[in-house]
Amino acid sequence: MAKDRSYWSHRQKQRRKLLRKVLYQVWDACWAIAPARHLDALFRKHRLLGAREELSIQEIIDRMPRGALENRRLTNYDALINILKEGTVLESENPLNYGFAEESTEAANVRMYKALEVNLYKSEECDDGDYDKLLEKSIRNSPIAARLVLVNDDYEAIKGKSIYLPDPLAPEDAGHLLLLTGFGVDANGIEFWEAQDSYGRKHGDGGYIRIARKQNLISDFFVMEIETEPEA
Repeated sequence: MAKDRSYWSHRQKQRRKLLRKVLYQVWDACWAIAPARHLDALFRKHRLLGAREELSIQEIIDRMPRGALENRRLTNYDALINILKEGTVLESENPLNYGFAEESTEAANVRMYKALEVNLYKSEECDDGDYDKLLEKSIRNSPIAARLVLVNDDYEAIKGKSIYLPDPLAPEDAGHLLLLTGFGVDANGIEFWEAQDSYGRKHGDGGYIRIARKQNLISDFFVMEIETEPEA
């Protein structure tokens, strides 16, 4: 495959310390995976996580009010924002099993890793140029959770570094949360966003996909600030 005209990514050797391994979700748990990985990257950037430590995705699943879900898909982003502010624990305290806890796992002596501020930016509320610039700036700071508006059979069939660009007449669905990790321009001059997905390593390029940049496919994205001293 021809070389990209330009490419910036947290996958590159000098930056990939903020990324964790690609997961294969057993149901639509993307709404917990991507934000947990976003929060994890911020704490990792500030050297507040050890090399073998990572933040619990399961804790976010367990804390989500069932009324905020429909067939396990997130319908209430405010509920997710509240959970991110309440915080999660280390993976070792609550390992990922994709179940739903009957009771809270919260304990007085467990350290919480929380977001001090969480903002959700929407493309429909911003000028295209401003939205694009803020999104790129945010990705440079850390991998970020974002919403892809449409996931269809073409998306699920992506291989290698092909760029996802659905039919513009296709109806918007419930969308899919993923972790944006980079951006660039491919050999054909097509601008793209890069994301770590949660469909396993056989999807896209080792679990990373490329999404056409100028089509408003990334409809929302999160910007977080963290507590630099996690509370015990």
